[in-house]
Amino acid sequence: MYKIMTVLAIVLFQCEKPIDVEPEILLSVEGMLVDATNQPIGNEAIHLSIGFGRAGGILSRDKAPFAEAQTDASGKFRILFPKSSHNTYVLQNTDTTRFAQREIVLDDSNFNDYHSNLGIIQLVNRNELVWITLVFEKTENNLDEISEIQWEGKTYNLGQNNSTSEIDIVLYDTFRFQAFKNQTITLRYKLQNRVQEEERTVIRTLDVLDSSIQQSIEY
Repeated sequence: MYKIMTVLAIVLFQCEKPIDVEPEILLSVEGMLVDATNQPIGNEAIHLSIGFGRAGGILSRDKAPFAEAQTDASGKFRILFPKSSHNTYVLQNTDTTRFAQREIVLDDSNFNDYHSNLGIIQLVNRNELVWITLVFEKTENNLDEISEIQWEGKTYNLGQNNSTSEIDIVLYDTFRFQAFKNQTITLRYKLQNRVQEEERTVIRTLDVLDSSIQQSIEY
C-alpha cells in the first residue's frame, strides 16, 4: 500500500509565485525509487514542488513542497495533488545525503485521466557527483552559433543515469549538468554559420576529477 500525504492550504501561501488551485480536481503521479544498482529504496520521503522552468540547464522550483509522500517497502510511491495554474512540477527526495530529481510536465502526452507513471527514478549519493559548468564565449566577429551540445560519459540528469545526452542550448551561454567523479567526458557541439550556410562539429574532452569544475569554451 502506498503511503500518501498531500499538502494543500498552508503551502499555497508559502509559494514564491502566486498560483491558482482547483482542489476538486486531483492529479496523481507514481513511480519507483531505486539506488545506483537498481535496488528498490523503501521508506524514502519525497515531495513535489511547483517548477518554474530552466535557466542554463538548472531546474528552478519553489522551495515550499506542494505535496509529499513516502515510498513503500518495494520503493513504489504515489502522490496526489490538486490541479493548479502551473503545468511544471519537480519531484525530489528529502534526504540530504542522497539526491534524485525529476521534472514533471502536465500535458496529454504523459498524463492520462489525470494520472502519470514516472517509471524508475534512481537515487545517488551526493558525494559521487560534481557540477560541470560550461561557459561558451563567442569571439569577436564570429558568425557561428551553437545549435546543440552532446556529451558521452556518466552523467546524472533528472533521476536518470546517462551515458549519452543531447541538449538544445540555443538560448544559453552557460550550461550546467551533474557528472560522476573520475572520468573523461567527450563533448560534441555543433556550430552553424547561417550566413555561409555551413555547419561543423567540434569535439573536445573534459577530465572530471573529484571536484566541481567550470570550463570556458571559445568559439
